[in-house]
Amino acid sequence: MNMKRKLICMGLTLVMVFALFAGCGSKEEAPSEKAEGKEETREDADGAEEVIKIGCMSSSEPIVQIIADGMKEKGYTVEAVLFDQNNMPCMALKDGEIDGVILNHKPWLETFCKENNCELTMAEPYIYYSPFRLYSEKYDDVKDFPDKATVAAPSDAANMERSLLVLKEVGLITLGDKTETFYSIVDIEENPKDIQFIEAEITTAARSIHDADAVISPAVYIFQDGSVDVEDYLYDDPASEEKYPLGLIVESGSEGEEWVKEAISCVFSEEGKKAFDAEYQGTYILIEE
Repeated sequence: MNMKRKLICMGLTLVMVFALFAGCGSKEEAPSEKAEGKEETREDADGAEEVIKIGCMSSSEPIVQIIADGMKEKGYTVEAVLFDQNNMPCMALKDGEIDGVILNHKPWLETFCKENNCELTMAEPYIYYSPFRLYSEKYDDVKDFPDKATVAAPSDAANMERSLLVLKEVGLITLGDKTETFYSIVDIEENPKDIQFIEAEITTAARSIHDADAVISPAVYIFQDGSVDVEDYLYDDPASEEKYPLGLIVESGSEGEEWVKEAISCVFSEEGKKAFDAEYQGTYILIEE
């Protein structure tokens, strides 16, 4: 009986010693596991490669590609997510479906945030602007516009105001006091030629160049349409750079993140500038840093 008890005691002692060594081994491995986690700086929680998704339309997709090419060298993967309507990229950003947007100007963004009760911001420095111009395929001078001339213009509030200010500057209309945040058609005080407006989404207004007597549009959409010489315009809004900058839009609070800074710097690199200018030929213009 005593021998049996001794054997049992010896067995328990061996088990305890084994458990003690096993515990020591697990403690030694813990730091290395933690260190491996720190190395996954651009991978998600599952260890998969993290992709930065930037929303755009066809007009701004080349800018996202410039960013993607530059960011690849820095260890990031950037994907362009194409949309077919002007407001959809920011809707997707608001809903957390993408990480950024390259498309809309600052006043448009501010209006979008108010209307959709969200907080998006354009990271600084702002990147570029688009000349905003009055074009006509039919007339060489606004004085030649007939009565009831049709003018196609962007329908959103910020760009409609911009269009009305263009028509005011060329002497076709006068404006009274604003009834809302932006000037709208109801604020027209004098319209001697009885200008008729064709309101269209900003990316499609240029397509009315054959049908309307004139169109007001960012130069880039006239350039992409290809129907008229982009430099053959009747008026070029001088406020485009100062009041309507474009850049990388992100969720408020994210503008200081490293990838945001790196993305913007890619466009302003020597290679980025060359690619940008070659692509847009003056219809988008980089803002001097």
